[in-house]
Amino acid sequence: GATIGLELLARFPDRVRTLLAHEPPLVTLVDDAARWRAWYEDLVEINEKVGTRTSFDYFFAHLVSDGAGEQPQVSVPDSHLPEWDVYFRRELRRIVAYEPDAVALKNVRDALVPVIGADSRAYWHGRAVLTLGEQVGVETAEVPGGHLAPVYQPVPFHEAIRERLSG
Repeated sequence: GATIGLELLARFPDRVRTLLAHEPPLVTLVDDAARWRAWYEDLVEINEKVGTRTSFDYFFAHLVSDGAGEQPQVSVPDSHLPEWDVYFRRELRRIVAYEPDAVALKNVRDALVPVIGADSRAYWHGRAVLTLGEQVGVETAEVPGGHLAPVYQPVPFHEAIRERLSG
């Protein structure tokens, strides 16, 4: 969602008042991008050869933090797996290849709030969002937790965002 939001903000700044870009997977912004592109290719291959449940579990085992540095199990009902299959097969490669238009985003930086979970700093997606903020000249907002902070810590996440937006 945040990757698509960045493109919308860059292309149609008059239609986006504020974008909270929570840890977009901006692989192109990290120094070890080739490693992560290969990891995502493995994920797509796992989905094709083994199945969506396995690729989903592999995907979230590498992204999730509950705020205490733990890797809790993320469950998804079987009824949601077709949506994840579409994501892995049709959308993931394009999202991972996305390069944000830093020049366009600098022109609308007052509308952009890059957001990072405190526990994500050790992960590539945390580095990517910090790099985005630096490239565009915007301070990155930090929220408690990790990539799934809105799920595991919704109240502190909301409070941190509200504070950032009002400040």
